[in-house]
Amino acid sequence: MSDMDALLTKKLSGTPYYAHTNLVVISEELAKKEGLPPILDELSRGIELRTTTKMVIAKETKAKSLLTTLTETDRVPSTNVIKTLENTERMLGEAVTINYRNWKRLLKRMDWPCLRKGS
Repeated sequence: MSDMDALLTKKLSGTPYYAHTNLVVISEELAKKEGLPPILDELSRGIELRTTTKMVIAKETKAKSLLTTLTETDRVPSTNVIKTLENTERMLGEAVTINYRNWKRLLKRMDWPCLRKGS
């Protein structure tokens, strides 16, 4: 995230603020290449996310294309993605998303050092 923050700071007048982020999309390519634990480690160290922030992996598509698709009813792409995921979960009766808090819990159970108490 520090590399991303550095790039954003050059384009923005202030420091990036992530507390209102409601969706994090990770590309399938990055998830396979790096693995989820290092990505989540960087997220847990570098920025302040809401524990309710939804996290998804963009399967068979680029994360950017998922986040730049606008619809008639939802002018904010992340809102459309979240609504679609919630509808899918409701119809299938199973979870297809996970929030940031639950990712951290899952990794703690796996004894991932970056998410032990105090980190």
